[in-house]
Amino acid sequence: MNLVVNGRCFVGENNSIGVKNNFQKINYLISGSVRIGHNNKVESSMLLRFHSNLIIGNYNVINKGSQIRCDEEIIIGNFNQISYDTMIWDTNTHNIYSAKKRRELTISYHSGYEYEKPNTKQVLIGDDNWIGKSVVILKDTQIGDKCIIAYGTLLSKIKVKNSMTIMQNIELKTFENNV
Repeated sequence: MNLVVNGRCFVGENNSIGVKNNFQKINYLISGSVRIGHNNKVESSMLLRFHSNLIIGNYNVINKGSQIRCDEEIIIGNFNQISYDTMIWDTNTHNIYSAKKRRELTISYHSGYEYEKPNTKQVLIGDDNWIGKSVVILKDTQIGDKCIIAYGTLLSKIKVKNSMTIMQNIELKTFENNV
């Protein structure tokens, strides 16, 4: 596990943070404030930038392969089950610049450097939710209490009421190609 903290970090009692095997290395890069309540199992990576705020309540499970990317604020309530490979991002992660500007930044700072905060909006996840494998939760999303978010669902700029089940309709299409 790699941990870099440039901000505040509070971790409550009886938490399990990190993965118990050597096959997955987790990174925690924190430039902001992290508050993790009590009795959580957190096996996701965390990237906080721009003095952002991450709050994880009590009795949550966030499984392996998941990512939390926070440039503003993400709040996760209590008693949530978050499955494997889930992404929770409150950010676009980067700005779109002209080719000229991106080249200048790459030459000066190396690829991926952000000197301006990208577009962000808070993510809120209530209590007692089941979030399935490979779900993507993007900025400006609010999930109420006692919701089920099905496998592979993408949520962006949506407010999910309490006690709702959300699943994305994926349509299979076949067509001829010119190969």
